[in-house]
Amino acid sequence: MKRICFLLLFFCGLCSFANINKEIENRADLSDFDTAPFIDIWKSGKMPGKVSAKGAEVMKGEFAKNNQRKGFVIENVSKPQIQFYDVEGAKNAPAMLVCPGGAYLSLQYSNEGLRVARFLNSLGIKAFVLKYRVPYKMNERDPINMDAQRAIKYIRHNAKKFGIDPKRVGMIGFSAGANLTAWMSCNFDKKLYEPIDKIDSQSARPDIACLIYPHLLNKGSTYNPSDEMIVREDTPPSFVVHAQDDRVPMASSLSYLMQLYEKKVPLDVHFFSKGGHAFSVINMRGIPIDGWTDMLIKWLAYRNFIDKDRQ
Repeated sequence: MKRICFLLLFFCGLCSFANINKEIENRADLSDFDTAPFIDIWKSGKMPGKVSAKGAEVMKGEFAKNNQRKGFVIENVSKPQIQFYDVEGAKNAPAMLVCPGGAYLSLQYSNEGLRVARFLNSLGIKAFVLKYRVPYKMNERDPINMDAQRAIKYIRHNAKKFGIDPKRVGMIGFSAGANLTAWMSCNFDKKLYEPIDKIDSQSARPDIACLIYPHLLNKGSTYNPSDEMIVREDTPPSFVVHAQDDRVPMASSLSYLMQLYEKKVPLDVHFFSKGGHAFSVINMRGIPIDGWTDMLIKWLAYRNFIDKDRQ
């Protein structure tokens, strides 16, 4: 009898996970999934750059072994937005723009977006997850860069409304999102579109930049930097994490780090022998890389991005 009950519960569990999978795949509006509000960063009819998405925006569930729900990705984004994760009661707080990865083909939104935002919230940092336009080829990604520039400007312009300090607006990106963060660190004032409104009078320079397993900051397999990743003296202080066994070669990070060093840009670097790719802020594997978020917390506090009452 016990065995029969166990099998019934197991079967119901499988059906439940199957329903979740179907539900996630059928959702086109993330506001159904999370209560954090979505905000359009471009005025209707004023968005510059092309849209390459074909078809409606879609969420797709990803499942790990044993039918454990791993997360979801978003594909076909044609309407760029920021999702605002507030910290209740916090005023004049620091803020971070969170850039999920996905090879510029999709967005690893739950693992490298929502989860990161909640982690930052726990530190008293208000978070904005950037839902930027995808898919794009690497050499046709100006619309994505436009979205990132506009997002930082939008956050600063509305600092009072969001309850944030406009002088403490940083970026954190993962994989392709780290590539975008590095691009912004080097090209924040590059003119990609004509100003639309007062928002575009704001600076797009992030005050700090966190690059987590960054993708393609170098040329091919060399240690030479990509033409678009040329560090300047006013590139923001940077925090970089990479694992040696990552499928993205460490040459990507090393090419960038040498430039930061040569330009005397403050940098904190953490390399680990094991960790792979896409580990996000999950620290449950019993290996040294699990401690990278503790290092990030200390760095954020040192950079005045964690208020004293939160330390």
